[in-house]
Amino acid sequence: MELDDDEEQEVEAHAQFSAGLVEELNEAPEAALVHYLAAITSDPDNEELALDVVRKLVELRRFDEARQVLDRSAARKEASGLVWAWLGMVHKLQGRPEAAISASKEAIHRTPKNAAGYRNLAQIYLEAGQFSDAVGVLEEAARQPDTDTRFLLLLADALGALQQLKDPSVGDLRPRILALLDRATALNPKDPAEVLRLADLLQLFGEGTKSLPLYQRLLDSDPDLPGLRERLAEVYLRTDNKDKAAEQLRILALQKPTNPLPHYYLGVLALEAKRFDEAVSSFNQVLILRPDNEPIYHELALAHLSHNRPKEALEVLDRARKKFRASFQVEFYSAIAMTELKKYEDAIRHFTTAEVVAAATAPNNLTYLFYFQSGVAYERAKRFDDAAVQFEKAVELKPDFADALNYLGYMWAERGTNLERAREWIQKAVDLEPDNGAFLDSLAWVLHQQGRSAEGLPLQLRAIELVKEPDGTLQDHLGDIYLKMGRKDDARKAWQRSLEVEPNAEIDKKLRDNPP
Repeated sequence: MELDDDEEQEVEAHAQFSAGLVEELNEAPEAALVHYLAAITSDPDNEELALDVVRKLVELRRFDEARQVLDRSAARKEASGLVWAWLGMVHKLQGRPEAAISASKEAIHRTPKNAAGYRNLAQIYLEAGQFSDAVGVLEEAARQPDTDTRFLLLLADALGALQQLKDPSVGDLRPRILALLDRATALNPKDPAEVLRLADLLQLFGEGTKSLPLYQRLLDSDPDLPGLRERLAEVYLRTDNKDKAAEQLRILALQKPTNPLPHYYLGVLALEAKRFDEAVSSFNQVLILRPDNEPIYHELALAHLSHNRPKEALEVLDRARKKFRASFQVEFYSAIAMTELKKYEDAIRHFTTAEVVAAATAPNNLTYLFYFQSGVAYERAKRFDDAAVQFEKAVELKPDFADALNYLGYMWAERGTNLERAREWIQKAVDLEPDNGAFLDSLAWVLHQQGRSAEGLPLQLRAIELVKEPDGTLQDHLGDIYLKMGRKDDARKAWQRSLEVEPNAEIDKKLRDNPP
């Protein structure tokens, strides 16, 4: 077949370009460069080829040669805005901002519906710190009518980069970004890559409910699209649709059994839903896949503790203690487990170690809850003065911590010490939660201990009314208050109601000591 001169030039150009690709694959960039330049020399008016060569030259960081190719292509009367956009980018890469601005403006003039020129110009202004000018360029682009989805997404991306800078001169760009994304959504794009990017941007800028139908549409048309189910699970989690999130995570766990993340999030969801066996199973799977991930030991121990399995929790924590250096979490959870096992001195030992480790490495871990839990261990070990110190630290960190106020006040009232201060602390708890039956019981009891049983009686009756389940302690206290007031029959009835809830030898003795 005979070719005319133009056809021969085109064939030669493509042959040279292909040879350049081969040399590049053979890791011979200099030889590839020779072929790329020969390609465009063979067919200088071929804009598509020129841009392909420029892309390769830019990848090879041969900016001078790229600019020479672009200068020749841009000199043509029919040169498109894309050539000028690339010329602007190369000028920018070579540190020629004025030339880059001029070329980018020409790109916009020649092809106003192509985002490349706007993006270049905005980037130049952005790097120069001229944020308002950058926004102005992108707003000019946004005013273009009848643009396609890709154009709108590129503008939204560029505005998003400016939004991240949080510069006061440009204000809040989110409404403008969302307006672009709404326009893109209205175009009903079909290309999966564009649909995915649109959904991602909506999700990024807090419009999870708008991104969800796009992700679901992709799930129907392209279910194997990489990262799709992960994104869906994230949207469901953020929109508090935990059942749907778990559905996607289970599929991911089956599709990618060696990926620990689906198992981890399934464990978190199960723990929140109090499905403790599921949580333990999921966290164990993560531990198999990532045995060197220390936080998973903590999560697994917490799942066991939440399921009232302190022994199993301690086994996990002991494994972590042998594998990793001392940590606050291991010692703290060990202390909680020992408290549940009623090994209070062991619990105190772990609380002490946790406090030392936290003080040296992460003081923020020493929260009001930490001191409250350690105070409980000291109180149950009958180390009341130490318990008071811990409860006071908890209240110092959180003055409105009603549980600590009540616990310490009741501990003093039960022992008959610091009664006036105990009443003050309990009163603060009652003021914070006036309908808390346990707190009203404490207040009634401290008044009784102070010899003010008549004042405590209505509080005790109100406490019993508020507590939904029958409570033997509250009835016992009521009996003691009645007895102090000389109402023996009422006292006996209250003690008998207490025994109906649970047997108690001390209350039996009270009944024997106070016959009808």
